Amino acid sequence: AVRSIKARVSPLAMQITGGADGKPATSLAAKFDLRYCIALGLEGRNVSATDFIEPWRPDPAVVARTADIAAAADPRIGVAAAEIDAELADGTTESFRIAASKGHPGNPMDWDDMWQKFEALVTPTLGSKTRELFETVRMFGKGGTRESLSRALRTLPAN
Repeated sequence: AVRSIKARVSPLAMQITGGADGKPATSLAAKFDLRYCIALGLEGRNVSATDFIEPWRPDPAVVARTADIAAAADPRIGVAAAEIDAELADGTTESFRIAASKGHPGNPMDWDDMWQKFEALVTPTLGSKTRELFETVRMFGKGGTRESLSRALRTLPAN
């Protein structure tokens, strides 16, 4: 079990996300709250757009975990990078370095990553048609996909 976290991020990342108190009042504030996002991960979440969908309320377990998280700016760390020291319940510390966040050119998303994100965002609207649309978009530019995409888009709910 993790007892505490010390996160080091770039000064810009700290300026944008690090000054928050870990108790966001809105989903937008939660997206820009470094401590809240780290706590989401500690609570087993993947930290995706689905964690911030309206109507949104802060998760009390996540907010409680933010008390165990400290964040600091470190000018040696790149804007899309982070370093984390996790103090474990047995007193040992494990350190992690994230060289570039997922989706950054230095750590690009692969098709599995894109599917996970697409599925989480699109399934609430399209349901069982989500995979078909994803595969059609994935194959775009190959024979017949223009027609398949056009057909798939025509079946989307209007809203």
